[in-house]
Amino acid sequence: MTKGAKLEYMVYTPGYRDEKALKMTFEVTNVADSAGGTFSTITKKGIGIKDAENDHYEKTIRLQCDGKNLLIPFDFYSADTTWFNDASNTIVKRHLFYTGNAPIADPDAHYTIPLVLEGAAGLAIATKQIKQAFTKTGELPTQGTDGWHKVKGESGIWSKDYEMLTIIKAIKVAGKEKVTTAAGTFECYIINVDCDFQFNGATLVNRYTMRYNPEAGLVKMEIDMFSGNRKIGRSGSVELLSVKK
Repeated sequence: MTKGAKLEYMVYTPGYRDEKALKMTFEVTNVADSAGGTFSTITKKGIGIKDAENDHYEKTIRLQCDGKNLLIPFDFYSADTTWFNDASNTIVKRHLFYTGNAPIADPDAHYTIPLVLEGAAGLAIATKQIKQAFTKTGELPTQGTDGWHKVKGESGIWSKDYEMLTIIKAIKVAGKEKVTTAAGTFECYIINVDCDFQFNGATLVNRYTMRYNPEAGLVKMEIDMFSGNRKIGRSGSVELLSVKK
């Protein structure tokens, strides 16, 4: 990555208006060599759809390249926070989060992406089990208040804490294809990440299908849910909107 590079993405999630849940930007603010590797400092911003001025967050991430592989955190392209205004149909603006993911504590929870993907059949799994805390807000739950707590200062809004567990089973390179988004057309490698996903007492099989371009990075990602071999739905997707190198 080069200093000054900037990428913009849209996160799509069913249930949000037009399925647009969050806009994300990644800007490389510094690149430095250290201890035999290259470290890129990146400012990640999440921006609400309806009220970008008030609904936004920012975090700093350091990406490491060891000379052969780029180590990308498992939740690098995830929406760390989404906003109540974008998930609710209410006309009352509420400047609070709708979903919030806690940082992943495991430093080995990352994808190991070879700088040369040509000829690769599969990717190494750095850590197989990834735990992450998750909080959701909403109006009074119809199924009862067990585990839910009133949000201070908000009338009729509750929140509940969960824990998600992702068990990675395989990461495979499934070929190449051209992918077109608002950012342009890219030659991409198809990387499939198959995993078991445990959440709120249920276990599903998730497949992350990533279209990855070695120059631009992630171009598109789709997250599909399966029960056995039967696809039961798509929980979300991420798509590249623009890129500045």
